[in-house]
Amino acid sequence: DTPLGGGTLCGIGSPLLQSEQNNGLPAEPESQTMALSTGTYTLTGYGASQSSYTGTVTITKRPETQFTYDLTWNIASGQTQRGVGILHGDILSVSYYEPQADESIRDIGVVSYRVLDARHLEGEWASIQGGAIGKESLSL
Repeated sequence: DTPLGGGTLCGIGSPLLQSEQNNGLPAEPESQTMALSTGTYTLTGYGASQSSYTGTVTITKRPETQFTYDLTWNIASGQTQRGVGILHGDILSVSYYEPQADESIRDIGVVSYRVLDARHLEGEWASIQGGAIGKESLSL
């Protein structure tokens, strides 16, 4: 049991409890995490304005961790975005940014991909610039 604002938070799956059992570090994702192939995926998507776009997304695994990935989007319109994601179960949660030529940041956002199988992902994204949620599909 963990005290929390005058109440008690308890449970085997509690992140706080798991953290205490792992010397204060967050618990590693469960072994049920889906397999995710690295490589350059074909990208098709719809932006917040429902305009379609295509391109590629390169996914590489970080060698120092089991479930962390680097992503680079090359969108046909000339946009390049970079991000980092954590795979937990069948969800790849990604934060991304879009650098400008001078390396200042043009945009920041998040993507939540569902791993359908090792070579196919479907996701939704949102940008700090606002607008409706966009959708993407990735295929290797």
